[in-house]
Amino acid sequence: MEQLRFEFALLPTSDGKSNIYCVTSITTKEQKMFAIPEEIQSVGLHKELIKTSAYNKVKNSLKKRYQTRKVWIKMSDELSKIYVDEDGNLQFGEQYLEEIEQKVTSGGQ
Repeated sequence: MEQLRFEFALLPTSDGKSNIYCVTSITTKEQKMFAIPEEIQSVGLHKELIKTSAYNKVKNSLKKRYQTRKVWIKMSDELSKIYVDEDGNLQFGEQYLEEIEQKVTSGGQ
């Protein structure tokens, strides 16, 4: 996998008093979208991802709660080891990510 599209969001913390940058989903080039479980969405857990220049631009772009940005990020060896297993499955930590079924809408009727 050469690139993955990460969706970032600025979401409220559990107490609702402040905001936190989160990674909410990852999409492949084949348009398959995978959800990041809520307990591991905080960017603080995604140490290699926050080192990228794309993340810095996302952080500068998200100013209001619930704003989102989807950006393609090239997979370095380090990022690939974290997000893709040897068989091409998307993962994070010790768990596989759940694929989100996307509804395809047809034009017209």
